[in-house]
Amino acid sequence: MRSLQSLLLVLIFSAVAISQNKVIGTVNKSSAYCGGAYPGEEAIENIKKPRPFPLKRLYIKQGRENDFSNPVVLEFRSDSAGNFSISLPLGEYCIIDDSKKNKSSYENILKRYAKGTENNTAVDRNCLRNWFRTPELVFTVVKAGQQNEVTPNKVNILFTEKCGWDQVPCSTWIGSLPPSAPPRHNE
Repeated sequence: MRSLQSLLLVLIFSAVAISQNKVIGTVNKSSAYCGGAYPGEEAIENIKKPRPFPLKRLYIKQGRENDFSNPVVLEFRSDSAGNFSISLPLGEYCIIDDSKKNKSSYENILKRYAKGTENNTAVDRNCLRNWFRTPELVFTVVKAGQQNEVTPNKVNILFTEKCGWDQVPCSTWIGSLPPSAPPRHNE
């Protein structure tokens, strides 16, 4: 009986291991020019150039949209070089940033910026809802050999860091800019 149970456990764990597929990827970030003495076009292009985003925390949900009722199926971090390797069953998934992982983040922004503040316009509710629903990346996990790529299940994610005064999604900064900030687009 004991050997039958052991065999059953081995079969179950084998089935789980077989149903998982490796997904590898990189997480990069670029920055915006936020002011100061004008560094020249070459320096600005260098600021915008993607570079590894180490230890970035991300979440995976099933489907093409960040639906709050859909649970997180995997939480992971990129390594010190911005790389990651995870395993998932076949299917369609989306990668969600830490700032969008749950409804409380959405509700906090909505509550804090429902009305305009001294520095920000009121948040656009439709824009915010769409911003939260939009994942950082949608991808499909396939069996090796089902894609025309050399490496199936390889994904790359790029984040763009915003300036300190431009952190609230779907709201416009109307406060004073730091003296070193670049001019507003509408000035």
